[in-house]
Amino acid sequence: MSQTWKIEKQHSNTRRILFATVLVSLSFSTFLLLPSNFQVHATSSSAPILGGWGGTRLKDTAQNSSAPASLVFSGEKQSDFEQIAIRQSQLGYNMIRASFAPYCSVLYKVNYATPQDFMGNYTYSQLVRAVNIASYYKMWIVVDYHGYDDLMNSTLTTCWLNFWKPVVQNFTTGYSKIIWEPLNEPNNLPGGGDAGQTATLSNDYQSWINQARSIGDTHWVVVQNLCSYGCGQTVQYYWKDYPTVNDTTGKVFESLHTYMDWNNSAYGTTCTTNCSSVWNNSTAESVARSYYLDFLNETAWPILNTEGGTSCGTTCPYVVTGSAGYSIVSFHFIQTLINYEDAAIEKLERGLEVLRALDTRSYVPGHGAVGGPDLLDDQLRYHRAVADARASDPARMRSRLRSRFPGYLLEEVIGS
Repeated sequence: MSQTWKIEKQHSNTRRILFATVLVSLSFSTFLLLPSNFQVHATSSSAPILGGWGGTRLKDTAQNSSAPASLVFSGEKQSDFEQIAIRQSQLGYNMIRASFAPYCSVLYKVNYATPQDFMGNYTYSQLVRAVNIASYYKMWIVVDYHGYDDLMNSTLTTCWLNFWKPVVQNFTTGYSKIIWEPLNEPNNLPGGGDAGQTATLSNDYQSWINQARSIGDTHWVVVQNLCSYGCGQTVQYYWKDYPTVNDTTGKVFESLHTYMDWNNSAYGTTCTTNCSSVWNNSTAESVARSYYLDFLNETAWPILNTEGGTSCGTTCPYVVTGSAGYSIVSFHFIQTLINYEDAAIEKLERGLEVLRALDTRSYVPGHGAVGGPDLLDDQLRYHRAVADARASDPARMRSRLRSRFPGYLLEEVIGS
């Protein structure tokens, strides 16, 4: 049973706490975190529980003259970035993604955007403003170099490393809730096939991590799966293309961008005439489950998926078009994936501990009656029963759990 909780604090405003994953149907900006009990390649650090969305750029930190007064910068109006941070905070999210144009691929004219610097060129002053906004609203900030082909050859790779060094160096002793995202979606890497390209990607990320640690930086770093842009695998095997890295601080997140494209063989949705036979909710559920199993197969580092959503290609049958558009099937896909993440047996106890530690008076589930801490007890009891049934009697677990918990209906988490 997946719950989204609203917490009412004594003597304070009501706010939402999302303890596992959240969904916003933007084409390139949903953050999904699976907090995990993980064994890393070096000293481990406890992964924060995060949720949020993006679509925000560093350039959006400039004040908007028609906005209300800024709460962060005295004498200024709120920027679009600050207004988005306010809205996210009101919704209970605790992370914002700040993107900028990829310096090296723009320099060498191989970036995909039109114009190539559409995301806005990086400036130190803009990142300072973004960090100040994130700090004021107590949010984590993912600093996203929104590029693709920046590792396509040694010239660009060297440029990429050289660009990042002073950026990181300027913030080594700054705000602790910065998460570096060195590259949005790596593509066109040297190396034969998926294995060779993933090896190249691993080496390049290792060089980035080594450089950051050598100058004293200890912030979290996002390492991207090769398949986030495109690879030779079908979705069931995307887990094979996670890079392999080591980190002396133990602060690495692995990311896989989660979309379901119309007319794409990787998802089993290739279609010519009778599209209803493949573009349906059943396929969406299958693809969502495959992504979730990909996450579970990445055991070295915790997962922070920095993009995902309902965008499904230019010819997809959208209900609403545009960069925040969705189709019925793609929306069902992302909601199913969220359900899996929210209801993961291995992840939920930690989220309940966070909720229990709050000074709360009442809990309002996403469905069901308002209650007190007993709601957390009931939820924990259910998930432990699922874990026990899965371990001791998987053949009869569905019937046992239906009998014991007749009102808990999210059977996907039980497995098949």
